[in-house]
Amino acid sequence: MGFQKMVLQNMLLLSLLVYFSNYGVEGRKETKEDLELERQLKLLNKPAIKIIQTEHGIYDCVDINKQPAFDSPLLRDHKVQMQPTSPQLLSPSKDATGLRSEDIELKDGGCPMGTVPIRRTTKEELIKSKDLFPIIKGLSSAEQKTTQLAFVAVTGEGGYYGTEFSLNTWNPPVKRSVLTFSSMNAAAQYRMTEIVQAGWLVYPDYYGDNETHLYILWSATGPGGCLNLQCPGFVHVNPALPLGDILKPYSIAQTQHFDMKFRISMDMQTEDWWLLLGADNKQVGYWPRSLFSHLSSVTGATLLSWAGLAGTLPKQYFPPIGSGHYAEDGIGMACYFKNVLFMDGLGVYRKMDEHFMFSRVDSNLYSVTYDNFKGDWGWTLFIGGPGGRLHE
Repeated sequence: MGFQKMVLQNMLLLSLLVYFSNYGVEGRKETKEDLELERQLKLLNKPAIKIIQTEHGIYDCVDINKQPAFDSPLLRDHKVQMQPTSPQLLSPSKDATGLRSEDIELKDGGCPMGTVPIRRTTKEELIKSKDLFPIIKGLSSAEQKTTQLAFVAVTGEGGYYGTEFSLNTWNPPVKRSVLTFSSMNAAAQYRMTEIVQAGWLVYPDYYGDNETHLYILWSATGPGGCLNLQCPGFVHVNPALPLGDILKPYSIAQTQHFDMKFRISMDMQTEDWWLLLGADNKQVGYWPRSLFSHLSSVTGATLLSWAGLAGTLPKQYFPPIGSGHYAEDGIGMACYFKNVLFMDGLGVYRKMDEHFMFSRVDSNLYSVTYDNFKGDWGWTLFIGGPGGRLHE
């Protein structure tokens, strides 16, 4: 009897192991999609040399040469560039006001030298980022009425090789619900197929909080592209300034106003597209030239845009964009892109020509205005609105 009992116990244990290997601890059969997500998570969440726990997420300090970017076959022989080789990208800005990169850096110096902070990704975040990516990229169906876009763009002067601007930091109230978000961003793109984009995003269902987060997005011809570092591509170089970090302090209407300077520009020597932040032009990282077919020194970007974007489920209330005030409320009330410049093929930052600028607003929930001010404000774009329900 003892031998038979032991055999039965072993058979029961074996059947349980088979069950859980197929169905998981929740009793649900794992699909090919589940297995693929697990594979991607293993690639994204690299072994950490140091772990930094913050109030809004965990950051793993990963060897800079083993970060997720280098899982791309396009970067197999790529060597990390710690800063742009073109001096124009590091040149001081005329607008040296606003937040400095140190205002949003990780505490205690961030990660050790030779490593970079990578926000640890959960399975739920990975799924939600895949849902959000085509929407925030601009591929959602207008018939579904799930997104609202308000933007200013420039096109027609030939190739554009970057943009510089100061983006107002606000914290619009956004309900925690599936695919409900509010974003302010700028992008350089080639015919809607290749895009590099950066800005801020409030998306409680993704981040797990109601804060305003720094984010990036990129897309290439073909299947390449993602939100933040959710796929191989963007090379992070700053040990203290992570993507996904919170852009505080926030502006308050008629009381206090803060903005962060962005540079999204091509290194004219390597053709990599860099993201630099703050009045001190601190380099965050770059999108390597090898990711793209067209965003090169030959063509540059065919369009630059500065936008506000809101999303929600069908027939729900859209959240505010920017400060929640309409663009016409202007300085002190509305969210802005201040002192907007573009970089030409010689690497010189220039003011835009009004004749090549245009704007679009999807509905009367939001609005856009722009003007060429004197002094430090230069070309300033106001974008925003309170949101609400669309009238069908």
